[in-house]
Amino acid sequence: MADIFPGEYLSHTLAKDLKWCRRMAYYRVYGCWGGWSPDSDPDTRDLYTAKQTRTLQMHGGVLVHDIAKKMLQLHRAGRRVPDDEKVIARAGARFMEDIDYSTSMRWKKIGNPRKALLILREHFQGADLDMDEVMTCKDTVMESTRSLVRDWIPKLLEDGTDCWQTIDAIDRVEHAGYTLFIVPDFLRSWYPGELRFDILDWKTGRWPDHDQIVLYALYVIKKWKQTRDVDIPVSAITGTSVPLRANISDLKPTLITEESIESTLAMIDAAIVTLKELHPAGLDKDPTAFTRTDDRSRCDNCSYQFHCEFDV
Repeated sequence: MADIFPGEYLSHTLAKDLKWCRRMAYYRVYGCWGGWSPDSDPDTRDLYTAKQTRTLQMHGGVLVHDIAKKMLQLHRAGRRVPDDEKVIARAGARFMEDIDYSTSMRWKKIGNPRKALLILREHFQGADLDMDEVMTCKDTVMESTRSLVRDWIPKLLEDGTDCWQTIDAIDRVEHAGYTLFIVPDFLRSWYPGELRFDILDWKTGRWPDHDQIVLYALYVIKKWKQTRDVDIPVSAITGTSVPLRANISDLKPTLITEESIESTLAMIDAAIVTLKELHPAGLDKDPTAFTRTDDRSRCDNCSYQFHCEFDV
């Protein structure tokens, strides 16, 4: 998002930062701004690199999402699709290859850290990897991929691929003068023949996130209005948060209502108001205006924790 100037965008992650810890939002938006340049000052460069880091669990999720997108694209294009077992085995192998890349520290030699294949938070912070945790995450990646190729893709093929709208890049809609980065993993659209949409959001954990599905329903409503001038009723949208390791028969679709859409819009509007209030301090690179969380347990999962400790 380096092309979007601070104070002009809101993402799902940034909204959560504002709710949980405003100091984290400062580092993510303002403190790291310009850090993609090797000529930036050390603190800015450090914060920008921290922004690119992932935990093992995060990278496992990114990898599974990437596999899902590529497999769906192959099916939609009618191209040859690899055998299920090869896809599953390759998922595990690629996860370990990415870990090896981060371990090698080759990412330190890249001009723009954003272009690194993977920077694990542990390696950035100089900590050792827990190999038991690495193997657990590898198993999660393979188990999630197995569910994807054996259960979900065959289920989706039953309705054909003409309605598939895989999301190939970060997309955006506009709201209240801000760019909103909110986009589902997979969307089925029967438009223009029928006003009917179905959202799927892949999860490598075992629990659904219904709030995120409502957010993606809002994306559909705004996207079709802004690009096609078509009003999409809430009743035309269904959606399911899909924990790939859960029993498929136990999954329930998200209840998408006018009230849940309005509640989500209210959350977005509140986040935008907060960003506007903090924007002048952010431009002045004043982190003290961005209050820290009182819940110190959240700091254990923060890429900026070591910098924040001395930023008083």
